[in-house]
Amino acid sequence: MIARALFIFSVLLISPTTLATTLPKVELVHFENQTKISTEDLKGKVLYLDFWASWCKPCRKSFPFMNQLHTDYQGKDFAVVAINMDEFPDDAKTFLSQLPAQFDVFTEPGNTLAEQLEVPGLPVAYIIDKKGNIAARHIGFNDRKKQKKIKQINYLLEQ
Repeated sequence: MIARALFIFSVLLISPTTLATTLPKVELVHFENQTKISTEDLKGKVLYLDFWASWCKPCRKSFPFMNQLHTDYQGKDFAVVAINMDEFPDDAKTFLSQLPAQFDVFTEPGNTLAEQLEVPGLPVAYIIDKKGNIAARHIGFNDRKKQKKIKQINYLLEQ
């Protein structure tokens, strides 16, 4: 029991005193079809929320991982949601033509979500529980942290 509690503590690593504890309510615009969705509409799913840009080299490495997450967790209460931070949409279009996303890509006019979450740089991923609570933040991307992210997602899906 104590070992499981320590594991859960190590898995859920965000400090509520430094960041927002819940996903703020904002409107996202789907990159391809321009439909709008509120972050409120995403509740009920575990989210892997990723902020990225075309000029970001680690973002290139994160896309295959996010595609794999999308495939592995299809049919479960899970979604990969990527938010593009490029100033010019054509830059993102070029990136996506080279590294197609199997998951939904959005923009967020005004970047208020990035500001409210105090996005420190790119890429940054937030893992959010079904109630909209931020469980973890991962700055940057490298292969070593993949398993930790997967454990966090699996833990939250079991809740």
